[in-house]
Amino acid sequence: MKRIIIIGGGAAGFFCAANLDETKYKITILEQNSDVLQKVKVSGGGRCNVTHACFDPRELVQFYPRGNKELLSVFTKFQPGDTMDWFEQRNVALKIENDNRVFPESNSSQSIINAMLAETQKKKVEVKTKCSVKEIEKLNGKYSVKTSLGDFEADVVVYTTGSSPKSLKMIENLGHKIVDLVPSLFTFNIKDDLLKDLAGTSFEMAETAIPKLKTEESGPLLITHWGLSGPAILKISAWEAINLAKVKYNFEIEVNFISKEIENAEKLFQQFRQS
Repeated sequence: MKRIIIIGGGAAGFFCAANLDETKYKITILEQNSDVLQKVKVSGGGRCNVTHACFDPRELVQFYPRGNKELLSVFTKFQPGDTMDWFEQRNVALKIENDNRVFPESNSSQSIINAMLAETQKKKVEVKTKCSVKEIEKLNGKYSVKTSLGDFEADVVVYTTGSSPKSLKMIENLGHKIVDLVPSLFTFNIKDDLLKDLAGTSFEMAETAIPKLKTEESGPLLITHWGLSGPAILKISAWEAINLAKVKYNFEIEVNFISKEIENAEKLFQQFRQS
């Protein structure tokens, strides 16, 4: 029986383990934190936004700023409909909300966590927490995984640790090429007197643009204590992640907080004042 070690006890690691054939593989998950699936617990404000209700792979890849070509073949094999089916087969009822986000009907991420834990326990997957991986070596066709809890030997290593630079260095040492990382999906830090006393103010639909990059996005927007946040900002930071890094995050942003032309806005304010 082959030995598979999965490094990282998050959603990717557990979903991988839950879908492996336990009659062919002995499976171990190594997690450096004291608990597993921590990000699943807090995702979607504690409700866990499981997937997005878009079932055409060609349409789905258009939502990804980078990697469209690579993801097309992946989504052709396994797409959001398959994700929904997987959970529903395990008695986790899901619902599609108005904006096409998919949540468990329970509105609790614990439903998703319980399903993954139950599946891996049924398959007798070994889970080791507080287990920090120090080094991976390839020896005679097998892998030696050196950790804070000792050494493990594996026929296959599955790496699901996210983007921590230290962990990526280990992968690079095994001969993989790593593309330089840039931040994505981040809020904007803006020191402007206009925003100073407006923290907490939100807008249902705002238009944002970065003229230097000839790019624009729209969506809900939030003024924070440090600048701007919300989907309109997160989207523009994701699509322009590489270009924003190139300009060293020093740029001007134009915001139309109510998505209306100035003449229409003035009319609305006049009507509002009169009423």
